[in-house]
Amino acid sequence: MPLKVRLKHLLKAIGRSEFILRLIANIGYIYTWIVGKTGKFEFQGMDEFVQAVKENNGAIMVSWHGRALMLPYLNKERPCPVKALVSPHADGRIIAKILKKYNIDPIDGSSDRRAVGAALEITEELNKGSLVTLISDGPRGPRMRLNKSVIYFAAKTGKPIIGVTYSSKDAYITKSWDAMLLPKPFKRGVFKCTKPLFIPQNIDDETTEQFRKQLEDDLNALTLAADASCGLPPILPMDNIKPRKQRNWGAKNYFFIRIYRVLMTLLFPLIKATYIKKRQKNGKEHPTRFNERLGIYQKPRPQGKLFWFHGASVGESVSMLPLINKLLNEDKNLSILVTTGTLTSAEIMEKRLPERA
Repeated sequence: MPLKVRLKHLLKAIGRSEFILRLIANIGYIYTWIVGKTGKFEFQGMDEFVQAVKENNGAIMVSWHGRALMLPYLNKERPCPVKALVSPHADGRIIAKILKKYNIDPIDGSSDRRAVGAALEITEELNKGSLVTLISDGPRGPRMRLNKSVIYFAAKTGKPIIGVTYSSKDAYITKSWDAMLLPKPFKRGVFKCTKPLFIPQNIDDETTEQFRKQLEDDLNALTLAADASCGLPPILPMDNIKPRKQRNWGAKNYFFIRIYRVLMTLLFPLIKATYIKKRQKNGKEHPTRFNERLGIYQKPRPQGKLFWFHGASVGESVSMLPLINKLLNEDKNLSILVTTGTLTSAEIMEKRLPERA
């Protein structure tokens, strides 16, 4: 791995440390607090927002990624607990820490990770009467394009969807994919809410798309109107997704692998005399079979075909057994080698493996 890439990874690791994340979150909280306290924001549609939440015992609040920063200030007099879906990545953890300072509990999940668990928690919170905030175009876009999962949650729980956006005079707009709007202190601003949208249950895909498009158009029109009222240029939706960074280390990677192997060879006697010996003493390594970890095995390779199965621990190893038995029964000339990653799984498999395995 090139030195430049290694330094970049080191800086990224430091940036993900708990201390740095907490520091950034505190700075973000102070910034939003100052903007909220000094800015003169007009709240349009807030009475209808609060009424819808009270009457329906909860609601779904939807916003764009670029308009999420000041959302904790939207509803200071909260009629119910507020939850917010955040990404499990570093930026999501920072947002979660800021939200907690505003007494908003995060729901850990995103569009591509932990989605099932997050969906269950969102549904549960809505049924309990919470106001759940969803950023429908995160974490990578497309910008200002509504995800149909919002319609699913509304149809599932019967809760209304309310789109929310804001703008501010002389705000700074970042050049990131989401064109995030950063309000400045002591400036005039506006919050706008769409009318509550109710979704009937058991709708088909075509109707789901119609509701999705309707809500997306309403929220985008509201965002354009908010920016126009503050004298800002229009920010339009984009259909492209923020690309993930591709890593290509090339031939230089081989050079660092060779250095790594030389260092590990030189240090191995010390590692074996200290760390490995301690693991053997604690019962985590077999006292006489450790060399198998290094690929040194005393029995000769059997004649014919040989399949190799590896299981990380007990669950993965035991799950191989039906397939191993089936393969051995179908082919009498086949042998199977099984390796595992833990001492317990090795002991179990040694007792349960059939002949020729």
